[in-house]
Amino acid sequence: MRIIHADEKPYLSDTANRKLNRIFNNRFSSFILCLLFIFISVFSAPVNIDAASACDYPVMRITQQEKALQNKLFLSAPKAVIDRQIQKQLQSFESGSSFSLLPYLYYIPEERDQGYIGNCWVWAGTGCMEIALNVQLGITDRLSIQYLDSLYNNGEGDDWAGNGGFASSFADFYDEHQFIISWSNINAHYQDYESLDGAAISADEIAVNSGYLVESVDYAQIRTHRVSEDAAIMAIKNILNQNKGIFFAFYLADDEDWRQFYDFWKYEAESSIWQNGFSDGKDWNDEEGGGHAVLCVGYDDSDPDPANHYWIMLNSWGINDGRPNGLFRVSMHYNYNDADSDGDYNTYWQTVEPVYLGALDKAVDILPGIPNFNNPKVITPAIW
Repeated sequence: MRIIHADEKPYLSDTANRKLNRIFNNRFSSFILCLLFIFISVFSAPVNIDAASACDYPVMRITQQEKALQNKLFLSAPKAVIDRQIQKQLQSFESGSSFSLLPYLYYIPEERDQGYIGNCWVWAGTGCMEIALNVQLGITDRLSIQYLDSLYNNGEGDDWAGNGGFASSFADFYDEHQFIISWSNINAHYQDYESLDGAAISADEIAVNSGYLVESVDYAQIRTHRVSEDAAIMAIKNILNQNKGIFFAFYLADDEDWRQFYDFWKYEAESSIWQNGFSDGKDWNDEEGGGHAVLCVGYDDSDPDPANHYWIMLNSWGINDGRPNGLFRVSMHYNYNDADSDGDYNTYWQTVEPVYLGALDKAVDILPGIPNFNNPKVITPAIW
């Protein structure tokens, strides 16, 4: 699995990009840089300066062969348990309903940003763990992304966390590790925004004196394939109403489809609904195709018009002018059997379910204080 980095500027020519790179590396040439942008905007063929200067977002690049393996592993995973009482309640609603797990989360939207690397799967999995922590122990806390990044496969090599992973990878890690630590620990805040080749710090540099013990972490598939749309929707709603976050992974086959999603994320408002589908029936492009994982935290199907029914997704791409909360909406009514031309599915709905035992023993492996270290900014948490 490979990652396309977010520093590409898709509307500039290769020649212009090479010039820009040389200029950026020269600390004395800010004035020349400004002149170059003016020259490009005036003399080159039509360029949207805002778009040219805006970064795209990281995608987990994956080959058709890797995607086929993921499809096989997903379909062989245990199925999430459906609560029959919740099922009856949901079936009793005649005009739809709405539901959100966002009150269970403590997150700062601008800091929920994976940056240039492909560790979206860590953010989505950790979000499931944060919701469960609140539900099971009544504790609202941000949990560390950095600790897994730094510890998973030693935080280096082709298989480090920044090069992609799956819900099963996340669950297996914490099922074996048996504790998760708080973001507020020394050096546990996120530092891998630009860590293209490996974790920014080693796991040994991160304090683990504040966190939570887990007995187990399970992974399961929510059955949305080879069933009716109504059955798929009901299954997803059931899991959410069990107060469980959902790890939602989706795959797009080529740059054309990713460009559509990038534009949706960058230029549409949070009230807009993504309805363009997920590369249904398209040939997979090994160079351009890729996946992304986000956290599904709720839904709304109370509007009389089904076109306005949606799932609520919390992303890990920070914020922009139209998305101050880092959220987007996905149409509730899409083809849940959406697959590429080889028949491998393009969307996966999954659970990551920890069983918490309690607070971590503070005597465990406390890191000595680091001179002159200041914890990252603390501001009022955004709970929507």
